[in-house]
Amino acid sequence: MNERNSIAGNSVFPQELTQLQKDSFTVWMRRISVPNKLYADPDSTLKGKITELLCTNRSRADGRPGVLHVSQTDLKHFYPCRRAWIFSQVLRLRDDTLDTSLMEQYDAGSIHHKMLELFMESYKDAGKVLPAVTEDGTLENEADIRNVLTECAGEAFRAPDGQFTGCPLVLTVLDSQKERFADTIVSFLRTFCKMFGGYAVTAVEQWMSGSYSDGNEVALTGRIDCILSDENGGVTIVDYKNTSAAAPSSAECIADENGMLGDFQIPLYVTLWNMNHPDGPSAVENALFCTINDRKNRFIIKNDNSGRSGALTLDEYAYTLSCFNEYIRDFTDSVRSYRLGIDSDHVDAYRDCVKCRFKSICRTAYISSGVHIPKPQGALS
Repeated sequence: MNERNSIAGNSVFPQELTQLQKDSFTVWMRRISVPNKLYADPDSTLKGKITELLCTNRSRADGRPGVLHVSQTDLKHFYPCRRAWIFSQVLRLRDDTLDTSLMEQYDAGSIHHKMLELFMESYKDAGKVLPAVTEDGTLENEADIRNVLTECAGEAFRAPDGQFTGCPLVLTVLDSQKERFADTIVSFLRTFCKMFGGYAVTAVEQWMSGSYSDGNEVALTGRIDCILSDENGGVTIVDYKNTSAAAPSSAECIADENGMLGDFQIPLYVTLWNMNHPDGPSAVENALFCTINDRKNRFIIKNDNSGRSGALTLDEYAYTLSCFNEYIRDFTDSVRSYRLGIDSDHVDAYRDCVKCRFKSICRTAYISSGVHIPKPQGALS
């Protein structure tokens, strides 16, 4: 009664807790307190979901349900935090949003990506090499290319795997902007073809898989945006990003002295190519991220040493590929043995947890009932 009156402003709050309050608080603590489950085994339901994701679902393409299938997305979320991998890949948690906009910013990126897929596919199917860039900085047959890209824009808006097929209003708005989308890709191709004009398009949005055994068979899988080849058969692997901010830095894609990798796309793509061409004459000479809006090429592997801005030759990249294999081994060992708890020695609450979109669920950066992860003193291993 005194507590209620105090909250209502009618009396002074009691200076000591009653026995009933103490007992109630103790009961509440027993109910909400959980043992330290950072290293606890997952239950059978979660184990089943992991098997379904890595073995059952991903085996539909190759018919090997007993084999672990690993993608770069798995590794990206698993390191440094295994719990983030469970939330994002296994449980497939998605953010709630109050945004009522029919067209969000990321949609332009997916449209640009689809337009490039359609454009490159047309060159691959026709057996044509990519256009050269003239002295005035324009593409050969640029008017024709612009027309093709305008058609590609319309196809991209209505692609079955797109987001707009059920939105007539959005399609109407997008159709009015075909030329603007075509302009963006033309500008991108002017820069891209300065480097790769005359190259043949070998593959577009190609799923590749490969296997190796560490006592148990492991399947690697990934989809490469574009693969080019020069007149001598040298291979260039290209991954498109909408902006430079979305592209990993060279340092993230190259293993440091401790064997630490920050991004796994290029190592995976090169590994997959090598697995699928063990005896072939074609080697990966270039691997890079190409940004569409700001038209920059960020080489990770570059055959020509001149002006490479931190890129490595394929021989120099061998150390990174070896470190990447260690990540694969660690991931598969951890998943098979269900070592999926947070490793407080390797996760930095300030660097990794605060920016994580699952922090309100995980409760390591913001504590409700759980264990705070201290900032580690050493590097990730």
